[in-house]
Amino acid sequence: MVQKSGANAVILTLLGAAPFIIADWFVWFPFQPATFLGIETGEEILALWHYSIIAIALYGAGLLCFLSGSRWGGTIGREGETPDSATLWLSVLMALFAAIMAFICVLGVMIGDDMNRGVAPFASYAMYALAAGYLVILAFDVHANYPIGYVRARIVESIVGALSLGISAWYIGPR
Repeated sequence: MVQKSGANAVILTLLGAAPFIIADWFVWFPFQPATFLGIETGEEILALWHYSIIAIALYGAGLLCFLSGSRWGGTIGREGETPDSATLWLSVLMALFAAIMAFICVLGVMIGDDMNRGVAPFASYAMYALAAGYLVILAFDVHANYPIGYVRARIVESIVGALSLGISAWYIGPR
C-alpha cells in the first residue's frame, strides 16, 4: 500500500483531530462560544449545546467510517494480492457500527430527557461505543504495514478522538 508517508499525510492526519477539540469546547463550555457567537438566552445556549453534541457524534462517526474505509481501500489496492476478507469485513462492519452509534446519539439528543439536561442517557453510551471503535481500528492500524510516521500520527489522532468522545460522553451522561 503506502511505502512512505510524507509530511502532508502526517499534517492532515493530525488536522483531523482539530474538529474534536473545537466540538469539545462547545460541549464542555457552551457559555464561552455562545458569548463569542452572541447567543444570550439560556434556551439558545442549551440548543447550541445540543447541536454541539450532535456535531461531535457525527464527526466522530464520519471519521471512524473514513478510517475503516481506508482499511478497505488498502486491502483492495494491493496489487497481485487477494483482498483479505477479514479486513474487508472489519471495514464494513466498523462503518455500519459508527453509523448506528451516530444515529443513536442524535436520537438521544432529539428525544431528550428532562432529568438529564435534555439528553437521553443512551446518547452517552453511543458516544462511549464510538470512542471504543477508535481504539479497535487503531489496534488494527498499528499492526498493519503502514509507515511509522503515519502510524504515530494515527496513534495521536485516535487517542484524541477516543478521549474526546469518551469525556464528552461522560459529560453528557446521566448524573
